[in-house]
Amino acid sequence: MKRKTHIERDFPIERLNPVALAEGNSKKPVYQMHKWWARRLGSAFRMMTLAAFAPAEVPEETLWSWFVAGGANPEGKIVLDPFMGGGTTVVEALQLSCRVIGVDINPVAFWSWRPR
Repeated sequence: MKRKTHIERDFPIERLNPVALAEGNSKKPVYQMHKWWARRLGSAFRMMTLAAFAPAEVPEETLWSWFVAGGANPEGKIVLDPFMGGGTTVVEALQLSCRVIGVDINPVAFWSWRPR
């Protein structure tokens, strides 16, 4: 039987909203490597990734401390982004020490984020 994850139980949207609003009003250079029409907020993707990998029993306080500190190091976890576009999911998952696979039909997305 599959073990439930935190995101299946709850998502701390009330606590994440002020962080996401502040991020949305700033411009992060890492996400400005090339112009992309559908920019997503890194804070939202970071929390989604953490909540998707954290067990359901993890208290929200612990999840939030992982978010602030840069993650719980979900070793061995792989994140697939089949429509990577601007690369937000890929960048946030890498910052949490996940392995990532990013694919996009647009070559600009691939060449901007490939490992160097």
